[in-house]
Amino acid sequence: MSNFSNESLQWLFYPTSIALAGVSVDNPQHWTRAFLDSLREFQFQGPLYLVNPKGGEISGIKVYRSFADIPQNVDYVISTVPAKAAPGLIEECAHKKVKAVHFSTAGFSETGD
Repeated sequence: MSNFSNESLQWLFYPTSIALAGVSVDNPQHWTRAFLDSLREFQFQGPLYLVNPKGGEISGIKVYRSFADIPQNVDYVISTVPAKAAPGLIEECAHKKVKAVHFSTAGFSETGD
């Protein structure tokens, strides 16, 4: 018998915190901002963390330079970092004990070798 229950996936369907990795700090029209715009439009209630090595602020939300700088736990990460940065991102997420990472990026096999 399995220990699976609807509650075991609550954090996936209803994360208490989300981080957006790779969101553009400089360009408000950049496609990486679509995730931020959507989460704000649908009024995500939990903490929303933005991560970009440049740091700074976007629309009043602090941008952390790394996951190590985020003071709280993160359930779910939406990553827009390029493929070459993915291994480092996964390592940071593992140290932070992130439960899931969603990649929305390019540079893997869809672009050739």
